[in-house]
Amino acid sequence: MAKILITEDEAMIALDLKFILIEQGHQVIGIAANAEEFHRLFQLHQPEVIFMDVNLQGKIDGMTIAQQVREQSDIPIVFCSAFSQSSFSAIISGLGRSGYINKPFSEQAVAGAIKQVL
Repeated sequence: MAKILITEDEAMIALDLKFILIEQGHQVIGIAANAEEFHRLFQLHQPEVIFMDVNLQGKIDGMTIAQQVREQSDIPIVFCSAFSQSSFSAIISGLGRSGYINKPFSEQAVAGAIKQVL
């Protein structure tokens, strides 16, 4: 199973996703609520999959973080948003190995997204 880093600024959503991933046998190596926390955890733990909230609060959003990741790595990224995928499909398609799930998400959607990117 995969080592996963969650990047989500809504605590309840992050914890829900964490519990779903753990139930599916994955190791959640951290939860980052902003870009600074993401970069620290990314360097420290070197995840195998990233779940990325598209609309993080703060100066740097999830799409920008994903573009920064792509400059140094091909780690699969699963984008999470309450907005439809069509809003971001052009950017996501240009980021290599990536998937997308809508919030709120189900256990099946999370499992399917991981299967898609691995």
